[in-house]
Amino acid sequence: RGLQKTKPAFFLKSYYQRGERQFDALLKVPQGALRVEQLLVAQRDIRSHGLQLQGNLLAPGPHFLTAGLDYFHNFDDTRRTAERKIFNADNVLVKEAVDYAPPTPVSDRLGLGVFLTDEYEPFSFLSLTGGVRLDYLCSTAEGTAGTLVQENITKNDHSASGNFGALFRPTKNFRVTVNIGRAFKGPSLQERFFKGTGQVGYIIGNPDLEPESSFNVDLGLRWHMRRLQCEISVFRNQIDDLITLSRLAVNPDTLRYENIGRALLYGGEIGFRVAFDYGFSGTANLSYTRGEDRTTGAPLPQIPPLESRITLRYEARKKLWWSQVSARVTDDQERLAQNELRTPGFAVFDLGAGISLQRVFNLLWPLNFTVHIKNLADRSYRDHLSTVTWWDAPGRSVIVSMETEFK
Repeated sequence: RGLQKTKPAFFLKSYYQRGERQFDALLKVPQGALRVEQLLVAQRDIRSHGLQLQGNLLAPGPHFLTAGLDYFHNFDDTRRTAERKIFNADNVLVKEAVDYAPPTPVSDRLGLGVFLTDEYEPFSFLSLTGGVRLDYLCSTAEGTAGTLVQENITKNDHSASGNFGALFRPTKNFRVTVNIGRAFKGPSLQERFFKGTGQVGYIIGNPDLEPESSFNVDLGLRWHMRRLQCEISVFRNQIDDLITLSRLAVNPDTLRYENIGRALLYGGEIGFRVAFDYGFSGTANLSYTRGEDRTTGAPLPQIPPLESRITLRYEARKKLWWSQVSARVTDDQERLAQNELRTPGFAVFDLGAGISLQRVFNLLWPLNFTVHIKNLADRSYRDHLSTVTWWDAPGRSVIVSMETEFK
């Protein structure tokens, strides 16, 4: 592709984001002959900014080098008032207390990363990619009474990671991909410093969490013809110090962030796409993941069950409009971590349709209108990956959207 003739190019992206959240909740919990009422009022101010600098560099021969720098800074300031009242059987107030401790102390997280990648094509049937990256993270929190942080604390994490990949094309219609890499993930502010009530229950962070590091291998095969495409992929990820949200045995509604010394994830996926006559097409895939704690041999939490997704789609000529019906089917998840809840299998169906208003009205810019009906049969079910145990997944819902594109 004439990489040696490519001119240097540099890109700079920057962002700033601010979010303000209000949380109000009234909890009423019976405790024997007493009744406990707790009013929670919390305001959370979250700010984040960052930038990415990336440049394509000249290199001799069929090489394409990319170097870059990533930077981000997250800031969290939360205030909360918890008013607790205890009533006896005659509905008489016997005790009242107010707690002003925030769930998260004033905290911030800074990250800096540098990377270099190389794409190399020694032959027309073989492409190689490789890269290295260095990351540095610094998380700080102010000592605040009633939180997990009693004194000012600073946690520094750093790591080197890299990857190697190969794309082999023995024939025009067949491809083989191999990827090997080492990855790094540092704990977030919530994972380290949060303590309080959330939608999933009572959450306890862990200031002493270690960052995750993993060694990942995946293999993929892709075969395509005029009307049929088939893809098969398998993976194996070994993760040291995996960060998980585990339920406590004494109280299943209380969860705590913990490290698992050595975890193993492996599985695979197979998918098909078939193009029929008259604008019809169909897709189907089947995926499976298995996870275990290599130290104890126990299953990992929040591992999805065997799952299949099937879609039948119709697209009118000239892409004027389209419609589709899809199904998501999962098996029971009975291979559970300690204190994890069993999730029955389920099947949900969705409908969708869209029309290109640009083509209908000869507009000068692209404009698309879509309608989706999720969970058409209003099925009651719970996704195993959801940590909300006291409420089912959304029932039947309608989503209407309008999309355009600016160039």
